[in-house]
Amino acid sequence: MRSKVIRRHPSPMQTSVSSHPDCSSLSTSRSLSPAGGLTSQPDGAGEYWCEGAGGERSSTVNITVTGGSVILESPVLPVMEGEAVTLRCRNRATSSNLTADFYKDGLFIGSSSTGKMTIASVSKFDGGLYTCSISGAGESPASRLTVRVVWCCSGGSVILDGPALPVTEGDAVTLRCRNQGTPSELQAEFYKDGLLIRSSSTGEMTIDPVSKSDEGLYKCSVSGVGESAQSPLTVTVRISKNNDSVKQGEDPDAQDTDSTASREGIVLHHHYSILLWVVIAVVLVLQLLVIGLLHWKKQLVLLEVQLNDPNKDQHSVVKQDKKKRYKEGKEDKKRKGSFI
Repeated sequence: MRSKVIRRHPSPMQTSVSSHPDCSSLSTSRSLSPAGGLTSQPDGAGEYWCEGAGGERSSTVNITVTGGSVILESPVLPVMEGEAVTLRCRNRATSSNLTADFYKDGLFIGSSSTGKMTIASVSKFDGGLYTCSISGAGESPASRLTVRVVWCCSGGSVILDGPALPVTEGDAVTLRCRNQGTPSELQAEFYKDGLLIRSSSTGEMTIDPVSKSDEGLYKCSVSGVGESAQSPLTVTVRISKNNDSVKQGEDPDAQDTDSTASREGIVLHHHYSILLWVVIAVVLVLQLLVIGLLHWKKQLVLLEVQLNDPNKDQHSVVKQDKKKRYKEGKEDKKRKGSFI
């Protein structure tokens, strides 16, 4: 069975098709020979992929051909998280393995006497721009390594695919149920915490937008095939723009209780302030009443004296009244002292 290799040139208007006996034999770790209709000359740069007779299409490979002699070979992009990734640094002028230094995002990460560096279990943190250099030969062009993070749990042949965890509240989350034995879309049923929540003829279920209430254990089943393993869905609460401190996993009821208590404390403080001012006002009014009564009593005494003896000095009357009260007070103290 023959396949065809399609190349899109750096110019988007140019595309070439070449036949190849076996599309699956092509990989980024092999040179594309002239027999397949491809060359390793500078004009061979572009985007490549395979198409089978049935229309199946492989992943694309970007090939950049430079005039330098040092080449960094990397796997087909993107790679899946958890896979082993091998980078190979070689010199075009020789087929032997040479000592090479490897760099990620411009920083030295390691040296190898065989010219190879392997990342046993790649993660999203390994993504970036990689280069290598060989002493006396130069440095390779930069090559980007992209890592695809997939939430996937298998219960045999049925697999539940989902996004990287945790997801953020408000985002759209798509779960896909598939069978390892066939790439076609299948009727699938989705479960959360053991309860059926949806059926889909396309094998996909989208939660848009996702919230904290959507957290739980999810699984799917395909009729006649089986069901996937359960996997948790974790949702992170989005932090608001006004820098309100909302922590993941914090109880919303506790947050409401705290805010209510805070509001009640403010109202209570306001009430206490009003009550204090009322007490102060009452005390002032009472003081004014006492002063007014004393003044009124004094005026009555003066008026009585004036009526009894109009020619008498009012001030002397007041002084005599004070002296009288003073004497009476002293006598009261003496009587109290003799009694004790």
